[in-house]
Amino acid sequence: MTPRIVVIGGGISGLAAAHRARELAQADGRKLDVVLLESSGSPGGVVQTTRRDGYLIEEGPDSFLTEKPDARRLAVALGLEADLLGTNGKFARSWVDRAGQLHPTPEAFFLLAPGSLIGLARSNLLSPLGKARAAMDLVLPRKSSRADESIGAFVRRRFGRELYERLAQPMVASVYGADPDSLSLRALMGRFERMEQEHRSLIVALMRRRRVAETRASGPRYSLFETLRGGLAGLPAALARSLPRGSVRTKSRVVRIESPSRTGRRFAISLSSGNTVDAEAVVVALPAHAAAEVVRRFDVQLSSELSGIPYQTAAVVNFGYRIADVPHPMDGFGFVVPRTEGRAILACSFSHVKFVGRAPEGRALLRSFLREGAPGDVVSRPTAEIVGAVRRDLQALLGITTAPEMVSVRRHEHAMPVYRVGHLDRVERIESLAARRPGLTLAGNAYRGVGLPDCIASGEAAAERAFAAL
Repeated sequence: MTPRIVVIGGGISGLAAAHRARELAQADGRKLDVVLLESSGSPGGVVQTTRRDGYLIEEGPDSFLTEKPDARRLAVALGLEADLLGTNGKFARSWVDRAGQLHPTPEAFFLLAPGSLIGLARSNLLSPLGKARAAMDLVLPRKSSRADESIGAFVRRRFGRELYERLAQPMVASVYGADPDSLSLRALMGRFERMEQEHRSLIVALMRRRRVAETRASGPRYSLFETLRGGLAGLPAALARSLPRGSVRTKSRVVRIESPSRTGRRFAISLSSGNTVDAEAVVVALPAHAAAEVVRRFDVQLSSELSGIPYQTAAVVNFGYRIADVPHPMDGFGFVVPRTEGRAILACSFSHVKFVGRAPEGRALLRSFLREGAPGDVVSRPTAEIVGAVRRDLQALLGITTAPEMVSVRRHEHAMPVYRVGHLDRVERIESLAARRPGLTLAGNAYRGVGLPDCIASGEAAAERAFAAL
């Protein structure tokens, strides 16, 4: 009997897991049956690209960070290297909303911290007192406790409230879609914790980092993002094509995992259709709340820990305009909005500037991001209200008074995990509980990273553990 690995979930993590399992079997010269079960009509999860009226619309993530190599490496391995597309370096700048005006992000500001004293001094986003408080990072001692803390608490401790509210909070929220006061520094931005311990001052650490980068004769610029010319959905599509015909089974919703199966295999995976798929190993590549339901009958304690990871709903709104109808200059990648401004949108990307080929000639593609719990939260409201809220914000900040000629609204229900303080402790408990069940592994954005490279790395690692358990 050929051993079988079943992957539950056809998002990027599940697809990466199935692909990696096949790679391992081929390298080992072993026969292996890999089955991927996806509840929807097509694989890809939140990575969805559509085309409308000449616009290329990303309804989920629009790019991946090259600093983490897994997404780029996989794209190259799948034959997509020629399709890789970097950001437009000519316009590598952004803005921050301050009282209805867009101000340039300070030079060398890196998510949480300034990497240039000159850039900090020149910025008109902070008051003189706020700048002086931020500069105190140069003399403040290291944190003595090793306990995890929120990103918000960390930034206020090092740089003060003003820098947090006007710069760090909107930057972090635009990336992770949640309030930094609820997010774990160690789980999401552990590099800053390490910077403090190694250099004491984050400003000093970032200035040294910049000097090292500037002395490189060549090599990647790690602050840049990449995507695919034809849209990011080309990556999960290529992964699905790489699997043997019949491996990917759509409209196959898993309701529970049981053990042992009647065929003698370790696991019996029950589907909503009433059918059962048996396997020697299972990769559960679902959101944590969905994974909790699937394993509840199998392992109550593991289910309880998985249920403890909270999620938020988010929405991506794409508007197409004539460039002539946008009064504000669009010579940058977009802007972020601090929570204190009370708007519906967290951020807006000028997609046609950020990546070439996203809009027809003479057209602009504006991609706005909204999340549940924001001050002007409309994510759960009817589509017309979401569109109206985004239009009001874009009118206030960009001066746009005309209606968009193209509108796309995509809501992602409970799709964004929130890594609360102590998140990694919970993940270690989850991994320890799963390890008690040989052949059961977990993958996805709920555990050790939310970006595309993190999800790919998670899926591949889960496949390696599952293969080792055969």
